[in-house]
Amino acid sequence: MPKVSAEPKSVLRASQRIRRQWPDVESKPPSKNAETLAEEMLNQIEHQNRSGSIPTVVWRDYYWADVTRTAISFFGSGLETRTRYDKVATFLVEQIGRRRPFTRAMFRKYVETFSPDSRLTQELASGLRSHWHKTGLRIDGLVNDLGVFDCANAPRLLAYCMDASEAPFHALKDVGLEVPHGPGLPQYANHEFVDLQRRRIADGDFDAVARLLNWLDPGGDGDACLQEGAELAVNAILEPWLNHDPPPDVDKESIQKRLFSAYGDPSRRIGVWPRCSEKACGVMQKWVVGKRIRVFFDIVTETDRSHMWADRRQVWIDLHDQGYITEAWFAFSQAGVVAARQLATQRADRSLASFATNKSSSSEDRKKCLLLMKINGRWVVEGSHNFKTHVFPLESSTVQPYQPTYTCDQFRHARGPIDAIAHLANWRRKVLQAVME
Repeated sequence: MPKVSAEPKSVLRASQRIRRQWPDVESKPPSKNAETLAEEMLNQIEHQNRSGSIPTVVWRDYYWADVTRTAISFFGSGLETRTRYDKVATFLVEQIGRRRPFTRAMFRKYVETFSPDSRLTQELASGLRSHWHKTGLRIDGLVNDLGVFDCANAPRLLAYCMDASEAPFHALKDVGLEVPHGPGLPQYANHEFVDLQRRRIADGDFDAVARLLNWLDPGGDGDACLQEGAELAVNAILEPWLNHDPPPDVDKESIQKRLFSAYGDPSRRIGVWPRCSEKACGVMQKWVVGKRIRVFFDIVTETDRSHMWADRRQVWIDLHDQGYITEAWFAFSQAGVVAARQLATQRADRSLASFATNKSSSSEDRKKCLLLMKINGRWVVEGSHNFKTHVFPLESSTVQPYQPTYTCDQFRHARGPIDAIAHLANWRRKVLQAVME
């Protein structure tokens, strides 16, 4: 072992006490990149005369904090697979169990970088298997009950743990998994868990739907939701209902609310939705469209007391139920916006607060609420008060859905062949003829 730096002994002892008191650098980002840190350690290993253990000062001006920081940066960077750094990888694994902060950091790194067949996972598991109790973490359940260091079976055993609870996320927290929605091992468990729930749903065990929702959105409030790998669970929840509605003991309304709250409007194809299957998106879209049409008329009824709405409402609902309406979006007047927000609060449903506003210039037009629907491949714009039903031709790009604002004039004065059908006695016949031709 090289001689300790030639500072006064009292200063050295003081610095050593500080490092012993605050040695944990697990959450501190390294000031250097992984390769630089690895090169520095490799240089130490190859050119210093080492003892068999690491005291507070390993080599000259090199401390346990430096070892821990290097290991955190090095493992999972891809450098551990390069032959050049074999000595670094071996050296770091050998230090597991010698200091609590380092061992704790290596357990977290094991979970984060877990891959059943990887050399890194196997080596970290081997090093931690005898020293996990030195992490200072409450992971007895993970180790003793769920075989967390059994690389081949750990994801499946975690999935069984999740399956046995109504609150899978909290079940993993209870056994010591700090970040159940994190990368590595939790993602492998997510795959196993979703496959298991998919089989249960196919067998008629619809409690699996609730378990999946609670896994995706453990707080039930749309916050702290699963992101990476969430599409697997969303697909498993929605795909079974592609050709028929779920049975009464599956709460379709709850599914819509929870998924919309967690991942936003599926119509906009942002966030998790582009990663979901077409089948799943189709089911969610169908449900959302049906709700939007009904909500539109509920709100318009509050703002326009015309007796004509009951007849119009049933025409559009019938077309939706028959599968002809595949998209829907609405733009509310100021009174409609107020009513929509009140309804969203009353029903605790964020999806009802997703809408556009009518920014028309004339005072009469600003009172109108507009409903945009894609029917049998063509866009139709329905409106309250005396706004005619505008039917646009197939492949027309005049109607751009999911915009934040619209005006009545942009549809009223649109170029190209359109039908503008007044709400008179023959309105229903003309509308059906225009949209079904």
